[in-house]
Amino acid sequence: MKRVVLDTNFLVSAAKYRIPLKAEIGRVLGAPSELFLSEKVIEELSQIASAKKKDSPAAHAALDFLADSGARIVPTSQPVDPWILESAARDREIIVATNDRELCLKLRHLKVRVLTIKGKSKLGFM
Repeated sequence: MKRVVLDTNFLVSAAKYRIPLKAEIGRVLGAPSELFLSEKVIEELSQIASAKKKDSPAAHAALDFLADSGARIVPTSQPVDPWILESAARDREIIVATNDRELCLKLRHLKVRVLTIKGKSKLGFM
């Protein structure tokens, strides 16, 4: 089973563009996957959802997706990006789902596979 770590901006963008994440991740990976995220991602999504800004509806949808997805929430005190980098450095088999350019570059240096949103309608590897 492939392990996929989810980042906040990836979840918000996927919800905004109504991308069916479970189906798309399955299509791209061609194998069953297990979703992981830091508890800080939930905190960030909750802050965005309560801010009443343009991404609030997408953040609500992302939280709804996570509630139904069976994603494993990992407790941590670290901010999201450092936690993702540390997790990827420990386990190079992890696939990270993010649209954060700076984070993508750091992950590429670690030779970690990065899943991004392509063309507002599907997922693909960077």
